[in-house]
Amino acid sequence: MRASILSIFALPDIETQARFIGRVAAVLFNWIRRNPDPGGRPMRGLFVLNEAADFLPRKNAASKPGLMLLARQARKYGLGLILATQNPMDLDYNATANFSTQIFGKANTPQVVAFIQKEIEQRGLPRVNPGELKTGQFYCATPSLGRPVRFQAALCLNAHPRNIQLRDEDILSRAMGSA
Repeated sequence: MRASILSIFALPDIETQARFIGRVAAVLFNWIRRNPDPGGRPMRGLFVLNEAADFLPRKNAASKPGLMLLARQARKYGLGLILATQNPMDLDYNATANFSTQIFGKANTPQVVAFIQKEIEQRGLPRVNPGELKTGQFYCATPSLGRPVRFQAALCLNAHPRNIQLRDEDILSRAMGSA
């Protein structure tokens, strides 16, 4: 399996980052359209976007058109899309309406708890309380399950010493050395 991980932290500002993410989304969409799924595989790729509310907000952002297109069309072409955010209320609801599966972690504020409960109930699923979740616990809500399922996830999938804190310069240096 091949994986490509892109870090945009070195880009100077959120506008530049949004333009870059928008371009990545457009390139991905064009690729999946030009290379139809040969069949036999449930998913050809997975695009994971952390801090998604910065790039798919309710207001306009340079990344929004490309990400909206992926949200609407990627599944048809065998591309999975995961949007991660600490505040799901800030994501454009027109995009999230295209996701039948949503995973929610612990929520602390009453507004976010109420929002998550409303999202789950609108899918015809029973109410849950995301405020009661512990670290690493999540609810997976999808209509095919019939009810939200609570699960525990590993906190870290790789081992690293706790006493090592990389500075931005260290990360850039390592990234440039592997290019």
